Amino acid sequence: MESELNQEIVKADTAGLTMERVFEHVNRSVSENYIRDTLYNLQMSVKVAAYWSRVKWMVAFTLLSLPFAVFASAYLHRSRPLDVFTPASQLFIHLPNSSGVQWELGLLTIPFTLFGWFFAKWMSLRWLKKSGGKITVAWAQRRGLLLGKWTAITVIATAVGTTGAVFNRWPLWIDMSGKAYGKFALFPAPHLIEPPPANNRIIEKKRPTKKPARKIMPKHVPAQAPEPTKVLQDEPASDGSWVPTS
Repeated sequence: MESELNQEIVKADTAGLTMERVFEHVNRSVSENYIRDTLYNLQMSVKVAAYWSRVKWMVAFTLLSLPFAVFASAYLHRSRPLDVFTPASQLFIHLPNSSGVQWELGLLTIPFTLFGWFFAKWMSLRWLKKSGGKITVAWAQRRGLLLGKWTAITVIATAVGTTGAVFNRWPLWIDMSGKAYGKFALFPAPHLIEPPPANNRIIEKKRPTKKPARKIMPKHVPAQAPEPTKVLQDEPASDGSWVPTS
């Protein structure tokens, strides 16, 4: 009788009846204080369950978004030719962002969290329907106690921000075999460059090229007139004789 009475009270309150109308609906079989206490206890029970459900799903989806972002990034980069690097180095798929959040990996979690929110909403409705029946579900929906759009926005924003911050702090990288963090083979193996041995290096010296000697053309010298020939004459000696000049 008490269970049926409580269901009638919940039905009347779900229909939007006032306290006096609810009191009359149950034929004044209980007091108004009993009706208030019944509705208050039901509201607190559903609130606690709804808050716990929000926190539980938010933590679960945030943690599961981290590996989902790695798998989504590997799927998007499956056909992209990866850069070449030496075997001793690491190839970063997403470099850290100066803003402190790796938005590209964070936004990849939206499809997962959005689908997860619908799943969480279905699970909470299923649990509430199993515990209190369809009447309790309708009453909780009228009171706004179920998972709604603000819960979805909060879960998505938390997953995006947390995932972006984590991968900005620990960037996603692969080794020479294409394994993410050296553990999971998700990316195609990049092309490796093997450096040549240091001892067998052959250094070719360039021979200096000799330029052909430049021919110096003789300068044009103007022709000079020949010097006039001197006529030699005999010079007189001291004694009055003539001495021939040599």
